[in-house]
Amino acid sequence: MNRLLSLAFVLVLAGCASSGTQVSQEVALSFKEGVTTEKEIVASLGTPTGVMISGDLKIISYSGFQYKMKAASFIPIVGLAAGGADYAHTSVSYIIDKAGIMTKINYMSSGSGSRQGVTAAEMPSQEPKAIQAK
Repeated sequence: MNRLLSLAFVLVLAGCASSGTQVSQEVALSFKEGVTTEKEIVASLGTPTGVMISGDLKIISYSGFQYKMKAASFIPIVGLAAGGADYAHTSVSYIIDKAGIMTKINYMSSGSGSRQGVTAAEMPSQEPKAIQAK
């Protein structure tokens, strides 16, 4: 029984992957343009996954990706026709002025599904379930 549970646990872990920092739209837009500072954003979301300097402006960004295999992918024979995966990607960038105040928010979210075999892939909404930043 323990071996069966261990195998199930390994298969579940093998079917998921994530990287970066996924930020939900609600969290991304909770900061106020012209009021929130860069330090407040970093304190809330952690170290940015990207930083760009453009003249007097600084752009900090948080980008994250999540990939999940469908459970059917792990079922012999059935997985060939009904398996697949879903992914979600979010990206938010904050434009910071030379005083350290955030002046603009840009948010993007995308997601897609794939299927093996002849089963058509469902297209998830363009607002995938994102992992809220801590």
